[in-house]
Amino acid sequence: MASSVAALISYGVAIWEHLHDKPLSAFVLLAITVPLFWIGAMVAWRRVRKEVETLRLVPAKIKVTTYELQRTLRLHGKKEGRHVFLRAKLELMEPLQATVTKYRMELARDGVFENLEFQDDLARWEITDWSQDPIPHDEMRPLPTRLKCGDLVEGWVHFVTDRNNQELDRSRVRLFVDTPLGTGSAEIAAGHEYWNVIANRMVMEK
Repeated sequence: MASSVAALISYGVAIWEHLHDKPLSAFVLLAITVPLFWIGAMVAWRRVRKEVETLRLVPAKIKVTTYELQRTLRLHGKKEGRHVFLRAKLELMEPLQATVTKYRMELARDGVFENLEFQDDLARWEITDWSQDPIPHDEMRPLPTRLKCGDLVEGWVHFVTDRNNQELDRSRVRLFVDTPLGTGSAEIAAGHEYWNVIANRMVMEK
């Protein structure tokens, strides 16, 4: 836009000088060009701002990749029930950035659907491996709530359910990543082989 304004000004000055056979004074030239350049800059800024706002309203496209599904006994007086931990990778494809408003997990079993209860307490848990000596006690990084286009982020989410191992084995596990602009999701098939697949690796409370 600024280059177009500059070209228009130069063209106009050249015509005026040709018709009047004398150059414009520096003061007159300055009085003409400065307002026009300001107008051009304002128009360009508004156009860029509109483009950015449009990008922010693009529906969210999130690629969700699941890596590891862990379960452990739910203690503290619960006869049945399990803690469910899922490690996943997120990649925001569109727009430039998005805020995660909620992580959701759903169990789908024989036509019955159950929403699990989200737990924001991963700082209380750790990953251990009983095959190693000494036994490691690794921190569990939670999935973030701020996503940026092009950034690959990996972490854990924690949910609880009253279901037992047999019921979990028969359930498909779905993870949903909710944002104001849309939801990303992934599904893990039903089967015992998808749970605690790494031998001797466990999630334990600190």
